[in-house]
Amino acid sequence: MLGQKYLNELDEFVQNTYDPNLQRSEGAATPAKENVYKAMQMVTPNEVRVTILGQDPYPNPAFATGMAFSVPQGTRLPQSLRNMYQEAQSENLTGDLSSWAQQGVMLLNTALTFNGKENQKISYKMWQPLTDAVIKIISDTQSGTVFMLWGAEAHKKEKLIDTQKHLVIKTVHPSPLSAYRGFFGSGCFTEANDYLRKNNKTTIQW
Repeated sequence: MLGQKYLNELDEFVQNTYDPNLQRSEGAATPAKENVYKAMQMVTPNEVRVTILGQDPYPNPAFATGMAFSVPQGTRLPQSLRNMYQEAQSENLTGDLSSWAQQGVMLLNTALTFNGKENQKISYKMWQPLTDAVIKIISDTQSGTVFMLWGAEAHKKEKLIDTQKHLVIKTVHPSPLSAYRGFFGSGCFTEANDYLRKNNKTTIQW
């Protein structure tokens, strides 16, 4: 699905992103280099029950973990994550979403690195073939899983998903700018668990 030429170019891009001699003036790229592929290391495609698609890593190195929306335990909760917890009626308010990943929730960003706003168009272009491929592999090889697509950019990824085999839940993004325009009250987390239950899969403890 992904040619060797692209993979070589992607590897070079990652190396350059973390080259200390090429760092942007604002500071280090995020997440830490060892966590770039963490979302896929935590959950392989054959383990996925739910895919939540984010945009790019937090620009703050103290926040970015390599998993979309997740932050290290003890870190101040970003408002989008706070809104997610509120909608999920979650009792887990640590900020670290590793417990979700361990249950089969793929927390995938469209771009896996952030290296300054001025470079992010290049980052999206480099990462899109890989992250699109991950979405398509999950769609093609699994059945009865849930894809949560939040916001207009995420909605575009629906074309990669076989909607006859999976549930696609589209809402606005949980950011403070849009959460009150349809994320709150969407019931997306309840709907996801209802679908998993109907497909004889273990539900997620949000």
